[in-house]
Amino acid sequence: MLPRPKDVTKQNWQLARTIQKIRQERQITQEELAERLNVSQSWLARVETGRETPNLKRLQQIARALGVKVKELIPY
Repeated sequence: MLPRPKDVTKQNWQLARTIQKIRQERQITQEELAERLNVSQSWLARVETGRETPNLKRLQQIARALGVKVKELIPY
């Protein structure tokens, strides 16, 4: 696992890693997930590196697209 960048909070990093892990387990590419979410692949890449924090609506969309509940994404 990559080390957390100093400018990324622990919570954002955990959320990012969780989204990426579930996406990879389901064998979905960033491009495919971005298309399902109607967002750019670069936005999703920023989410998966902790540099962008999705709002609640977007978290719900991500969870739905990955087939999980929002609480499974949130590292609290």
